[in-house]
Amino acid sequence: MLGEAGGYIMRYAVTPSKGMIDPFAKAGAGVYWRATPSWSLGLQAYLWFIPEIHYGDSANLWGYGGFVETSIGAVYHL
Repeated sequence: MLGEAGGYIMRYAVTPSKGMIDPFAKAGAGVYWRATPSWSLGLQAYLWFIPEIHYGDSANLWGYGGFVETSIGAVYHL
């Protein structure tokens, strides 16, 4: 299981006061199968969660977003 976290703060007006805070969290996992002695095949999936927190005059505009990131991979072993 892997995870990441981060975010940013944006202020886009001084008067009237407007801005937003966008933290995010990402968690996921991957699986690889050794198909032959030389090759492995795998899948990875991550779930992103991104709330959009507004403050100031736009405090009623909160929202949430979610994304699913998937990938397939092949690894050659020397």
